[in-house]
Amino acid sequence: FSRPEYLRGGKANFNVPGGVSDDMSYTTQLTGDLMITYKKNIQDWSFEVMAGQHLRNNTYKGISVGSNGGLVVPDLFNVSNRVAANPTGSEGNSITRQVGVYGKGKIGYKNWLFMDLTARNDWRSVLDPEHWSFFYPAVDVSFIASDAIPALRESKVIDMLKIRAGWSKVG
Repeated sequence: FSRPEYLRGGKANFNVPGGVSDDMSYTTQLTGDLMITYKKNIQDWSFEVMAGQHLRNNTYKGISVGSNGGLVVPDLFNVSNRVAANPTGSEGNSITRQVGVYGKGKIGYKNWLFMDLTARNDWRSVLDPEHWSFFYPAVDVSFIASDAIPALRESKVIDMLKIRAGWSKVG
């Protein structure tokens, strides 16, 4: 039976260089979405409306305890195995939320002219309440010339010709 090095010579060495910490954390993310769509065709016109909402809730908790004063028993990494130095500790908690609402409207004429309008608004709990809202609008117009113009529809060279223009605001 051989004595461990820290006990050799009948005397314990109570300051083995090293440190230990013990950390625990968890994050929970809950999300929920609801989307409703309605479509209607009236003669040459097509209409589509969509509305939705998004909710995200994040919960975080973290706890930490540690010591850098040295270990009493080498290679025994436990916070209670520390030299008389005071342990360090910390805890962090947070809950953040994001709520968003969005919508889309689409109008089509004879399946070759379309206009899309979209909008979204988000609210973030981590921001200053005076500036926690973000609005993102967009508009898009497209024209499928190869379906609207008879000469292009009969073309052997052009399979599809589409012209599109759009504008959007992003974060």
